Amino acid sequence: MAEEEIRIPFNRHKLDALKVALYTAGKDFDREIADLLEQFYIKNVSAQERLAVEKQIRKDETAEKEEMDQFVVIKLKSGKDVVCLTASGSNDLYFIAGQCRVMLKDADENTLDTLAQYFIDRNFMDDRLYDVIVNAQSNHLLKAVVELNFNNCILTIKERGATQPICYQMEDLEKAHRNADTIPNISQEKRDELFRKYLHDREFEIAETEDMKPMQL
Repeated sequence: MAEEEIRIPFNRHKLDALKVALYTAGKDFDREIADLLEQFYIKNVSAQERLAVEKQIRKDETAEKEEMDQFVVIKLKSGKDVVCLTASGSNDLYFIAGQCRVMLKDADENTLDTLAQYFIDRNFMDDRLYDVIVNAQSNHLLKAVVELNFNNCILTIKERGATQPICYQMEDLEKAHRNADTIPNISQEKRDELFRKYLHDREFEIAETEDMKPMQL
């Protein structure tokens, strides 16, 4: 849920006394403050505007639920070894880019099964199941198909709605992530924007592989 933390300066002695008094009365400090803020909101925001806000909240909740249900399909390649897996939609390009530096360093020393541990909520699958998922008709929960090839250190991704897979050097992805992630106190939306801006003109297209060609996102 889209929530913001409110910080208000208040004398710590008064705050301690207030928390003790509420606890003694069997009341929860955070709940009491939240109730007061809700009453303040109702008092100052018109009924019409509150209806619009409630509509936006429901829209956000629906989008968050769908986001939680989304997943990506990932293929890892090193030498002749191949590992396929699904992972939660949280494993987007920004997240994977943040892992590239460590994965590249570990690629020569670890198996693909070990490298797969870097992905959130992963589930391994065989080539047959991989083909079934990738070749299926449009699946609104399938966020992207990603291939990390450690032989040439290239990441290929085809996101939903894309007509062609896009390739990036893993080193460029890692640099783009570091460029955006080191700036303090900015929103994730702004980090994503800076990340994509850094990658602009660093992407390149290739002919669709047999793995990605049938995918309909």
